[in-house]
Amino acid sequence: MEKHHRQILIDNRVRLAKDMKPKYLYPILVEKKVFNDDMIEEIEAAGTRFDQCNALLRDLPGRGKHAFQRFVEALDEAEQTDLADLLRIGVKGADREPITVPQQPSDKVLADAHPLSRPEANDPTRVYTMRARPRGIALIINNKTFSGRLNTRSGTDVDCANLQRLFQYLDFHVTVENNKSVEGIRHLLLQHSQLDHGNYDSFVLTILSHGVEGQIYGTDEHLLSVKEITTYFDNRNCKTLVGKPKLFFLQACRGDKMDRGIEQTDAASVDTPGPPALPTEEELVRQLLEQSLVLEETDAMRDTLPSQSDMLLAYATVPGFVSWRNSQAGSWFVQALTEVLTQYAPEEDLLSMLTIVNDKVATRFQSAGKNKQMPAPVTMLRKKLFFNPGQ
Repeated sequence: MEKHHRQILIDNRVRLAKDMKPKYLYPILVEKKVFNDDMIEEIEAAGTRFDQCNALLRDLPGRGKHAFQRFVEALDEAEQTDLADLLRIGVKGADREPITVPQQPSDKVLADAHPLSRPEANDPTRVYTMRARPRGIALIINNKTFSGRLNTRSGTDVDCANLQRLFQYLDFHVTVENNKSVEGIRHLLLQHSQLDHGNYDSFVLTILSHGVEGQIYGTDEHLLSVKEITTYFDNRNCKTLVGKPKLFFLQACRGDKMDRGIEQTDAASVDTPGPPALPTEEELVRQLLEQSLVLEETDAMRDTLPSQSDMLLAYATVPGFVSWRNSQAGSWFVQALTEVLTQYAPEEDLLSMLTIVNDKVATRFQSAGKNKQMPAPVTMLRKKLFFNPGQ
């Protein structure tokens, strides 16, 4: 799909998701070979009409250069002409818009914004390579029920389903593992770290669970440190991922500094004793770098990488605070993450998108007790990361 067509869909996404009647579009889009029957079944499995609209709009940009025009034609044939006209007006506006001092993004601006059109796009020293099909493995560990005093994490299945659709859209091979003890998590991490990732460009691990600062709960209510989790995939222990981005998304609380409202949180039970104090993020990053740089540099070492390089840890909240979760819609962080990456992945790099996620969580959500939340990505990436979905 052309870049300006993608932008038109983004600009009109809210109206399309609100008013579109997707069930009348499905047979037409199959006939026009935009989607096949299996793809339509997957879109229908998204749930409500609104969710199906969003799933359709999420997948459409990756369906070839003629997908936009055929989508407009399908809207006309399904008697949803007002929406088709809305998109045609967007095309005419883009065609008329001058390149000099544009008031709205012109085709040239959009081309410059797209990773494939940027000067550094083919420079492996500045941008990670993301062309493998699939891009890599995305492992989701979804802990919902626990053996003792910790509450059931209602709404986590919504998060899991949303993340599964997101990573499939980003062209990852997705594996979901439910309700794992600490030893079960360790087994999965070891198993995945020992796989041959040579044909992949990246690796993603997402853990949905209760937590405290620096540690994640297994369903047996034992704790596993984040540092141990990342160590399985560092440059010493997972050679086939050396130099490749390793992304960790952690939906869990990191303390109890916010009061509970009607919304649920991913903190431990108030009666659960807390673990010993752990290093702050700044201290952890400093320690990791020091561990990698303790030896005197030699000619042989100049071609090596620090053991913890090329990692990103995207925490749902800052150290010491709770992470909020709605039993129907899922967690605030995952809601924002899936929405932003679905919308902006064709154009933006990962760190830019996580900045948008920060803003959405900070400004759009508030608990019944008027509590707020601030996500906290920690990056050890060395380059820009574009997912390039559909390419």
